[in-house]
Amino acid sequence: MKMYINKKSKIAVKKDEDDKLLLVYDIEDGIVREETEGILRTTEPEIGEEIAEFFKINLADYGVELYSEDIFMTT
Repeated sequence: MKMYINKKSKIAVKKDEDDKLLLVYDIEDGIVREETEGILRTTEPEIGEEIAEFFKINLADYGVELYSEDIFMTT
């Protein structure tokens, strides 16, 4: 299964087509920690754009909103 990995933020994201969710995991020492699974609901615009491009999806379709310190928006 395809998984987006962001080493800088130490997260991995997997697409759940059945429930139309994006699942997020912590990465520790280069290993995806499955026990940290959660639902991705918000993310920074830069990471959100990378995730959307990686999976070829619209984040709003998966319930994800973008945020920054200055603005809060939905995609």
